[in-house]
Amino acid sequence: MRAPLRLLDGRFLRLVNLLSARIGDFQIVLKETSVFMRFLYYGLFMPFWRRDFLTGSVTVVGYTVYVPSGLWATTEAYERLLAAATRWKIPTSS
Repeated sequence: MRAPLRLLDGRFLRLVNLLSARIGDFQIVLKETSVFMRFLYYGLFMPFWRRDFLTGSVTVVGYTVYVPSGLWATTEAYERLLAAATRWKIPTSS
């Protein structure tokens, strides 16, 4: 089960702000509304083998993080952002 981050905690927003400040091209996009993600979903025939791609997982492509609305500010989204920050060599205090 995905645990939501506490809004008072602020870790998710602090990490988003840090990445936005360090990486000019960084952005977070809602996965369900992204034309690119929908293209991948249908173009790779994912409805047949990966039905939850648009709603159940966080995807990182370049400096763009695609997050389903149901996973916004969850520990899974936070951990994916931390992993992306490590891959992009951005030091985080978390």
